[in-house]
Amino acid sequence: MFTPLRGRGFKRPPHTIAGTQRSSSSSSGIMKALGFSLALLLTLCCCDAMLVAVQYSTAPGSCCFNFSTRRLPDQLVAHISHTHASCLKRGFIVQTVKGRTVCYQDTFPWAVNIYKQLNSAEGSGQQQL
Repeated sequence: MFTPLRGRGFKRPPHTIAGTQRSSSSSSGIMKALGFSLALLLTLCCCDAMLVAVQYSTAPGSCCFNFSTRRLPDQLVAHISHTHASCLKRGFIVQTVKGRTVCYQDTFPWAVNIYKQLNSAEGSGQQQL
């Protein structure tokens, strides 16, 4: 097992560190565990970065897919705005005083009139209905 070293005693076997023997299978197990840990950490960082990116997405937030054809009483309209420019269907989004949202096509005459009234009233500081 040990071979003498020229006059200075015995030589240690090649896989011996400080009197303990280390096998190559345990070192490969440690490397596998470190590799797995690093991959897991990298995956978690990427997922966290993706969640943050979703908050700052430039996708449209207000699009309509179904449109109403029934007028609302003017006094129930709290706010009206256009759909986002990148929406497939253009229209108006009406917010009622009770918080309900109703969509109208951008050619619906009642919605066009309410939009004009509220936007001209906002500029003058008065609300006309």
